Amino acid sequence: MTAQQLRAILDWRMCSDPWPGGDVDAVDDWLDGVCREGGYQNWVEAYHSLVGAPEIFPGTLDALRRLGANEKLRSGGDET
Repeated sequence: MTAQQLRAILDWRMCSDPWPGGDVDAVDDWLDGVCREGGYQNWVEAYHSLVGAPEIFPGTLDALRRLGANEKLRSGGDET
């Protein structure tokens, strides 16, 4: 599994909290195992480590900055 694929799965899992139904333990057990192979304690640690890794998804930080600026504009705040 590539770092990009892992990050996509971790994003999916994090966005599914609270879990919408089914056997979340099976998903978490599998994902924990995958992340342990990558040197992490569990999927949550891997997620937080990879969130701050712009080299995995070039442009991610710029996109987040643009979204933040857009949010400020929508809420009436300044752009700085």
